[in-house]
Amino acid sequence: MTSIINKIFRRPARRSTYVKKGRFAYINAMTSTELEEFVQSEDITPEEFAYVIKLQKRLARA
Repeated sequence: MTSIINKIFRRPARRSTYVKKGRFAYINAMTSTELEEFVQSEDITPEEFAYVIKLQKRLARA
């Protein structure tokens, strides 16, 4: 019985890592050349750098 209830009230699947707020939304809107310029800039966090690399791979596939 509990398994049926759990299926009905199950939380939605984990949100995509691409859906983020703030600077990540700003990074998401960049083109590939803008991404490269952003990586060259000084004020990039390691977390943002990893996100940019993911985006570049995704853009390369598209």
